[in-house]
Amino acid sequence: MPKSTYENVNPKNIVFAPKEGDTAFWNARQNLNDEKLKQIYQSIRKVGLVQDITVRLHPNGKYQVVCGEQRLRCILKLIQKNPLCYDQKTGNQGKARVVHKTLRAKVLHNCSDKDASTISVAENLNRDDVSEIDLMAYCIDLTEKKAENGQPLYTRADIEDIIGRSATWISQTMNLYNLPGKVKKMLGTGELQRTVALNLLKVDPARVDQVIEFAQALSVEDYEKGRDRIEKEVTRLEGEFETAEIEEASADAMGTPKEKRQTRTARSQLDKMLNDAKSRQETARNRKSRLSTDLIQTAASALPGALKGKASGLSHKLLRSMVADIQEHLDSKKPPKHRCGKAYDARDLRLAQAILKMSIGQTQDRDVLGVLAHFYAEEGEPGWPLPDVA
Repeated sequence: MPKSTYENVNPKNIVFAPKEGDTAFWNARQNLNDEKLKQIYQSIRKVGLVQDITVRLHPNGKYQVVCGEQRLRCILKLIQKNPLCYDQKTGNQGKARVVHKTLRAKVLHNCSDKDASTISVAENLNRDDVSEIDLMAYCIDLTEKKAENGQPLYTRADIEDIIGRSATWISQTMNLYNLPGKVKKMLGTGELQRTVALNLLKVDPARVDQVIEFAQALSVEDYEKGRDRIEKEVTRLEGEFETAEIEEASADAMGTPKEKRQTRTARSQLDKMLNDAKSRQETARNRKSRLSTDLIQTAASALPGALKGKASGLSHKLLRSMVADIQEHLDSKKPPKHRCGKAYDARDLRLAQAILKMSIGQTQDRDVLGVLAHFYAEEGEPGWPLPDVA
């Protein structure tokens, strides 16, 4: 590892290391960190710079930041705005341009590109709040690094050691990064979770954006159904609670001790149920619709030709299992709920049976979209918000 010394450095003489790789991905990561930058900015202003920034000597005579890019950005912003800041040297308040005229930095000597990248990633990985998206970002950054001869600066084995993940994880990450369209941006912003995005590796690259759009439409539908369901539940419970209050008041005035206890218990139980429903109502109102593995798989299966080498992702075995599962739920007294938030009904069974018949060649329809079109026409409903797949 390179030797280091501590020096007082003018923050204006420190340059940022360029980000290699896809611009959309890195811009998305920067936007994701905006809130964190605000927190760091306020922290430096109130208590000063707690952790030193690490830099290396730059060929142009200045310094290049190795660790502490966000801290440096905040200091430069403080210098620009020049508010009152806490001065660690004097313990008093002072103008930012005076307080941060110089900063104590750890300066690395004879630090190669490979050394700088390794040190930078290692420091970030030691943080408690490092996320899966951050790990992907570091993996991509290390993979894109090139030596002076144009060859990769890091081997896959090097990246495995630095990131601390398996060869399979590294390979999957790079496959996700190489997907076309909006996947990289959604991964960068956190709109699409890595575990969910892995399902897109089974999709024809030319159809990835269509699958995402379809899944987003289904996600909105699920979200709206769930929100409407909880709204109706709260309205129902409010009515029942008002009735329970009236019955309790009546029992208190004219009822027997047993009736008083019963009405008081009933009102108390409804009160708890109503409060719980209102809490879930607030959560539903604030929650954004999100893509899930189930939605991605449903969308990919429904769009003809979307899955690599398959007309449909729904196998006969899976469909038979689905039909048997729904039938079992219908036969039970308390059927569980499916992903849309309501209990299975006979209509779900008819739809699953229709798709199964298509898959084994018992209908003229050749894909799920055709089955859905006929099914909803027979049910007298408009159907799902299907995208244009022509």
